[in-house]
Amino acid sequence: MKQAKSSLIRRLIRWQVITMVVTWAVLCTNLIYQMSIVENGDLDRRMVSFASALAETAAGARSAPQELAARVRAVEEVFVKGVIETLEDVDPYVATYQVIDANNQVVYRAGQAPEAPWMNALGFADIRDQSRHFRLVRTQSYDGSVAVIVAESNAMRRASLLPILSIVGGFELLTLVISIAALWWVAHLGFSPVRRLASEVATRKEGDLTPLKDGAGYRELSPLIAAFNDLLNREAARLDTERGFLADAAHELRTPLAVISAQAHRLTAATDEDTRHTASEQLQLGVQRVSHLLTQLLTTARIDASPVFLKREAIDVAELLRLRVAALVPIARRKSISIALEAPESAMVMANTFGLTSIIDNLVDNAIRHTPAGGSVLVTLTRAAQTVELLVQDSGPGIAPELHERVFERFYRVPGGEADGSGLGLAIVRKLAEAYGSSIRLGLGLEGRGLSVGLVFEAAARPDGR
Repeated sequence: MKQAKSSLIRRLIRWQVITMVVTWAVLCTNLIYQMSIVENGDLDRRMVSFASALAETAAGARSAPQELAARVRAVEEVFVKGVIETLEDVDPYVATYQVIDANNQVVYRAGQAPEAPWMNALGFADIRDQSRHFRLVRTQSYDGSVAVIVAESNAMRRASLLPILSIVGGFELLTLVISIAALWWVAHLGFSPVRRLASEVATRKEGDLTPLKDGAGYRELSPLIAAFNDLLNREAARLDTERGFLADAAHELRTPLAVISAQAHRLTAATDEDTRHTASEQLQLGVQRVSHLLTQLLTTARIDASPVFLKREAIDVAELLRLRVAALVPIARRKSISIALEAPESAMVMANTFGLTSIIDNLVDNAIRHTPAGGSVLVTLTRAAQTVELLVQDSGPGIAPELHERVFERFYRVPGGEADGSGLGLAIVRKLAEAYGSSIRLGLGLEGRGLSVGLVFEAAARPDGR
């Protein structure tokens, strides 16, 4: 079952929403806290006004209990009905207060007020009565003959605060919802150029490698378009190289295949033994040439197609060199060429077995092919502190200095050369040498003539640490 991919827009919106919600929660909490402080101050001032009005009213009738009660109830009704319940929408509001005479005796009380004075000092106080909390304020009349204590429970004060805080919180929540909706719309609108770019790429015809046009001109999309165009250019160059390689390979195969066809026809039509023998030898040489060319073509294709052959690891080049030179000795003997190897017991380099085998086989095989009968080939391996140098020298015709760079091109052959070859050997060697960080140089070979090919590798430690 195909797993659904996550959305970049949703990821962007999710983190922005989280940021907005956290910010909103902090700001809203701080706003409500600050408003609570302000509102609590207003409630305290309301309590003082109420208490002062009661005290001045009671002072005018302190000697007549019934008149005092009527007056304070009238003030209570006016204050509760006309001020608190009208302005603050608190219904019902239960007024709780005590009227205290000059002897500190409670002469009138309302609501949940006790019979004894709640507090003796003027000002505010917070007390706990059983399971309830009260906020108290004590004031006195102008002449000091009457004191009044007004109390409000915390539940009552919260009820007074709740309407305004609900309005503020509601508007803040509405603002948050609108902001999130706007963010979602803006995010989808902002990513529309990306969707158009994806649609342009998806609707392209197969093989269309023309660069994308940066018509929108957005800074965020420019690196993506530039990287994609760079990929298209590299792909176009790779395809051109492959087409050129296939064309060259087809051209190179045409000649030996024509020779094989001709010699096969000659062999079947021959009427005498000498003709058959000559045709058979030429046919065998043609098959060998095709086999060698196909081997080189496959090696080149494997190097180009699979990066695994270019990976580096610690390899004992001395041991591998002895094995490969021994395998090539019979070819040298058939041409009466002496081949010698000078190498230390062990020399570790950073390369890999496939690459080193191709390098050794191509260099030694080239030296044998281009050295005339009776000549010599010398393979030398030198180990230093940080490097290992492989040098292959021959006594053949050599290569002119002005052609040293061209011989590394694929399918290039030195003009006038008599030896058969694919023109791929040195191209393969250079490709592998560059992958392994090795430098390659050409020079004079044995006895001041011929060709020498030297490669310098990075030395590596043996698995046992030596």
